[in-house]
Amino acid sequence: PLPQAEHPPNAILQVEREQYVSMFRSLGDYPVGRAQAAPTFERAQLPPDELDVIWALCDLDADGCLDEQEFCLALHLAARRFMGAALPDELPAALVPEAKRAGLQASAGRCGRNG
Repeated sequence: PLPQAEHPPNAILQVEREQYVSMFRSLGDYPVGRAQAAPTFERAQLPPDELDVIWALCDLDADGCLDEQEFCLALHLAARRFMGAALPDELPAALVPEAKRAGLQASAGRCGRNG
């Protein structure tokens, strides 16, 4: 058998991250709220309740918005779910950015865009 890849099975590959970052930046206003991100996430054709779970898992600072790192995580989970993977009950530790693990917050305050 081949040796285990460097990336854990849930890891975001560099090429995926680049796509996700490009999509995030195309939205123009950061961090992004639900209404702003909705058209992007609807492409995954997931039920609204699953998108709610993904948003909740990835909004690590619970400000109602997704910063670039959180957005990448959310798109990654949505893409995996679209391909048939189960949604996790909690975000796998390997996916949590180190700065977020340490309790640092990339964005201060609340989003202000609740939609």
